[in-house]
Amino acid sequence: MTKPHPLLLLLPVTAGITACTGSDGVDPQSDSNRSFEPTVTLSRGALDCNYGANPPQLDPPLSGSDEYGLRLAGQPTSPQTYIEFDFLPVLPLDLPQPVSLSAFGPVTISVSNAGTSVYAYGQTGNLPGNDGNEFFWVQGTNANELDPSPLTSASLEIEDMPTLDGGDGAFRIRMQFTDGGVYDVVVRAPMITNCEISSG
Repeated sequence: MTKPHPLLLLLPVTAGITACTGSDGVDPQSDSNRSFEPTVTLSRGALDCNYGANPPQLDPPLSGSDEYGLRLAGQPTSPQTYIEFDFLPVLPLDLPQPVSLSAFGPVTISVSNAGTSVYAYGQTGNLPGNDGNEFFWVQGTNANELDPSPLTSASLEIEDMPTLDGGDGAFRIRMQFTDGGVYDVVVRAPMITNCEISSG
């Protein structure tokens, strides 16, 4: 069975976290003591919706053209801590997919109320299989959420992929930091379908 994902279309859902390991590195705060309790969203960007049907078809069957997005978002700070995987339905189940990481550095920029530029740091990367399989990690202003060190590796394992809207997906995320810290977690969230392009 293959897996799917959406391109940055997120609707809020609840997070289910079942495991996280600690760190024996030099990070002054052990990863096992960090307070990252993200909101998890799993969204499907469906390209085959049909508003002209009677009734409108807003939850079409799964398709190879679907796009999926898994996002773990921290507290609503600016910038906000988040981890995101965007993927097409080409990834295998139960097999960790390594991320080809870019260098650590600025990944987003915003403008404060005072008109100054605010940079958020982190890393991006790609998963195997398709240029649309992407990874994003952004450091937020809450230093207690995730290890602030650069990443040495990251991976996504799809343990279960829903076949219907509202069905739960399960994903294992593993991130290794340069100071020896590890974020290793299984998250679960129901899939929400978003219509991207309508026909009919």
